[in-house]
Amino acid sequence: MVHGETLDVDALQARSAFEFDFFWRRGNYKLAETDAIPATSGVEKHLGDGTSLPIAEQEEIACAFFDRHRDALRELAAFPGADIRILGLHRSVNVRQANGVGVRIGPRLMKAALETGFEPVYYVWFDKPSSDS
Repeated sequence: MVHGETLDVDALQARSAFEFDFFWRRGNYKLAETDAIPATSGVEKHLGDGTSLPIAEQEEIACAFFDRHRDALRELAAFPGADIRILGLHRSVNVRQANGVGVRIGPRLMKAALETGFEPVYYVWFDKPSSDS
């Protein structure tokens, strides 16, 4: 994900080597009535369904992508207005089975992300038991 207050997503999409899966413009969208209107414009490139893939598989996919597209990712990170650059990984946790949650980014992925100007971030989803159970 790349976004920023002054990012021109149309210019970025026209010049980027990537096809993006999602984009938004500052102040112009809401996914649902309760969502806040974004203060930034941005783009997302999905490498897989992070909500269903195990962490190790997500890291392998991301490492291969970063290795294969290192130069294009550096150009993307340097694009004017691309102030926030995130490599997001997802982990779902069943709160009934978890005593604690630990998250770490492997050293290979951390190095690949940081070398290209991206910040690795884990998004942790807690699967809450229903009120019936």
